[in-house]
Amino acid sequence: MPIHRSPFEQRSTVIIPIISGIVEYRVPALITLYAFSIMVRYMPSIWRRVEGGDWDQYLVLVRTAVTVFERLLPEQFLEAITNEGVHVSQPGSLS
Repeated sequence: MPIHRSPFEQRSTVIIPIISGIVEYRVPALITLYAFSIMVRYMPSIWRRVEGGDWDQYLVLVRTAVTVFERLLPEQFLEAITNEGVHVSQPGSLS
């Protein structure tokens, strides 16, 4: 099984294939982002419950996931396209 190393954690994570043996991190991440977009666009009443209603405890999880995905996915797609390792850091960061 493939090991995923995140720049956010020192630990490594095992990715368990949940969709037909697909083991790349970016596939479940894109599926999750797509599901969020469908919920926001086509189920606004549910999204309002998450954003400020009785399901607001899930908003932290959604925001954290989106923050991680928007940091990691572009880097991973660029690595896949160029077949080279890419190291990206933000100005002022310690990495």
